[in-house]
Amino acid sequence: MADSGWYEVQDFGRGIPMIREPFHSEDVKSYLVEGEERVAVLDTGIGVGGFPELVAAASGRPPVVLQTHAHWDHFGASHQFPQVFVHAAEAAWLAEGFPADRYARWMTAEFADVSRLPEDFDPSQGLPGCAATGFLHHGGQVDLGGRVLQVYHTPGHSPGGVSFLDRQ
Repeated sequence: MADSGWYEVQDFGRGIPMIREPFHSEDVKSYLVEGEERVAVLDTGIGVGGFPELVAAASGRPPVVLQTHAHWDHFGASHQFPQVFVHAAEAAWLAEGFPADRYARWMTAEFADVSRLPEDFDPSQGLPGCAATGFLHHGGQVDLGGRVLQVYHTPGHSPGGVSFLDRQ
């Protein structure tokens, strides 16, 4: 898959591409895990335009967003997807979004290569929140069709942090 302006995509094979945002100091990485029926989107980055279209180009399967945690730099495009799961401990953060003044500050030349941002990108509105459509809990499973991700609650970086294990 070709690189795309703000994003770089690297395919690790076995249905797992990484979507990287190397032009921001956070250097956020999101991952897709493709099953036969759905594709898991592990985090949605910092909210720069075109993320849902990039996911659609990488997989023709319906996406389900699985938030590893609900910090601003990992849920940026989550509101643009129909299914978003997060640990209950961070559902309020996800619903709250990220305020415009703080977001705009993070999207300045101090933290980002602003020359790489899309022309129509406007951080002055902040990041919209979204209500979780489901919750991730320790011991749970996400069935993508022919591929199952096991959920582990791994707090530390954040109280609702989760990790996923694909035993195959």
